[in-house]
Amino acid sequence: MKSNYLHFLIWALILIAGVVGYQYYRHNYTPVSLPGLPEPKPNERRPDFSLVDITGQMRHNAQWDGKVVVVNFWGTWCRACLK
Repeated sequence: MKSNYLHFLIWALILIAGVVGYQYYRHNYTPVSLPGLPEPKPNERRPDFSLVDITGQMRHNAQWDGKVVVVNFWGTWCRACLK
């Protein structure tokens, strides 16, 4: 019984620390811009580009206008990427 109480107490402290840390982060976070890069303008379009997909077909980014797109870049030398 004492062990269960101790486990509960430890998990409660971890949860409280996480909530407090998140609140601190949320209220004290200021985005950092990288030097030399221009700030994006509101409603600015992405640059136009074309890439070859995994099947060898050329894909242009305009194909997916109005949709959420995730572009995953990986290296052919990376063992984890190849898996």
